[in-house]
Amino acid sequence: MIHDARLETRLKAVATEFPEILDMHDIQIKRVRGRIYVSAHCTMADDQPLSRVHDVSTDLEIRFKQEFPELFRVLIHPEPSTDNRR
Repeated sequence: MIHDARLETRLKAVATEFPEILDMHDIQIKRVRGRIYVSAHCTMADDQPLSRVHDVSTDLEIRFKQEFPELFRVLIHPEPSTDNRR
């Protein structure tokens, strides 16, 4: 099974394929009963239409699962750049 630090590094690399994603942070990797769950917050520009934010989030989830078929569930939390509370 893949080590969490390596998985996080690869997930961040995959996110760079999407120019709409300004930043990916608060990545959580959980293992429950042999299944891997990933959630991540992605900062996107404020002027992105909601439909585009949804499409990018969905495409990123798909890319993560293509890169790591062992992922059971992926959840992307989009955030506007002006409301980034980090």
